[in-house]
Amino acid sequence: MVDDTRSEGLEARVAERTRSLELERRRLQQILDGMAVFVCILDPEGHVLQVNARISDSVAKKMPASFLCHRIDALPGLRYGDQSIAAIGVGLERARQGLSTRLDIEAEGPVERSITDTTLSPILDATGRVVEVVSTSIDVTERRATERRLRESLAELERKQARLADAQRIADVGDWEWDIVTGALHWSNQIYRIFGWESEFDQTYAGFLAAVHEDDRAKVVAAVDQVLRVGGHYEIEHRIVRPDGEIRTVLENGEVSRDRHDRPIRMNGTAQDITRQKQVEAQLRATLAEKDALLHEVHHRVKNNLQVVSSLLYLKGLSASEGIRATLDECGARIRSMALIHEQLYVSGELARIEMREFLTTLAAELTRVFADGRAISIRVTGEGLQLAIERAVPVALLANELLTNALKYAYPNLAASRQAEIHVRVCAGLLEISDDGIGLPAGLDWSSPNTLGLRLVHLLARQVDGHLEFLPGGESSGTCVRLTLPGS
Repeated sequence: MVDDTRSEGLEARVAERTRSLELERRRLQQILDGMAVFVCILDPEGHVLQVNARISDSVAKKMPASFLCHRIDALPGLRYGDQSIAAIGVGLERARQGLSTRLDIEAEGPVERSITDTTLSPILDATGRVVEVVSTSIDVTERRATERRLRESLAELERKQARLADAQRIADVGDWEWDIVTGALHWSNQIYRIFGWESEFDQTYAGFLAAVHEDDRAKVVAAVDQVLRVGGHYEIEHRIVRPDGEIRTVLENGEVSRDRHDRPIRMNGTAQDITRQKQVEAQLRATLAEKDALLHEVHHRVKNNLQVVSSLLYLKGLSASEGIRATLDECGARIRSMALIHEQLYVSGELARIEMREFLTTLAAELTRVFADGRAISIRVTGEGLQLAIERAVPVALLANELLTNALKYAYPNLAASRQAEIHVRVCAGLLEISDDGIGLPAGLDWSSPNTLGLRLVHLLARQVDGHLEFLPGGESSGTCVRLTLPGS
């Protein structure tokens, strides 16, 4: 009877212990099922003994086979890469040694490729022997893709920054940012090189001003104050003094950012070392000054030589016959017109172009003095805007000389003493027009194919400047008008 009682008590305790273990197993399963990660219980060799609901649900949706009894590196429906298989093997070996291991496992499933962040941790019995291994995994496929994209973006950003740094170094230009609220000043590496400073300089606005040449400091402060007060674009050229005493010139540009109350809070800009450009500009200015001086001297000497030739022709004409003297006078007039061109270039500051109205006014006075021969003939010059380069001015000057000389010599053969004759010269952009109120062109004269030296010379000179020549003859005593149209003037 006593033995039966003991046996019943033992059975009751065993049953109670069994129920307790089952409750504990269910509680553990509930804990595993409630976890937001994939959990596998493995034997020390890596075979799957138990999985939580997250894995079961995933398997049911994607793969018909169960994971149970399969090795973790050979699960059905999954294809692992060699690197992942090797990593799992190392992790299991470390787990058998009582150590935990964390690794990424990549696998190709029936639907998609996945990456899991997996931890293999050993479970020890009371003697310290490894009896099971817990595998916890989190799907980090999207996270790893995001991390990869971030790494690629960071690498691309670093490449762009490197290219920007190279571009700034090559262009000798750097960028800066001034935090107006805190006073901090941030410079790119190229600005440090321009200013000749190390990175430990006084990174403030005051530190920057200390590097500005003392003669330029006031204008820099005024320019900064102006843009802070009223806005606009900040641009200034000033000198700096490097720590070694070298003076350089920089060109700065900047813009101000303001808060919603229109208070300046930040200023961004660039600084470019233009020392070399300024030196080249100075050399060019010196070279141009030397060239101008040389050209002035050349024009002066040409003018003097032409005047000497003109004087020699005049002296020769004094002892020549009347016909020869007339020819020499005409040649002398042509030479004097060229001399006038060079004289105007010599006395003016413009060595590349001739203001034709000024020239023609001087030429008219000279020709009137030589050919009017006491008659009441005047030459009036009007208009403006005809400026010609010297290579076009000389042919046009000679053409005007021929037309004015012809008008003075032939338009008024029997001018009454009581009559005041006038030759009108009109100039404007692209046009020279010479008209008189004399007797007009001879009847039957073919002005397009003349047989006189003067008119042939006029046509030749017009062709030299690609000009369009028009003769507008009138009737008896109606005068003559000659118009020269110049393209591109």
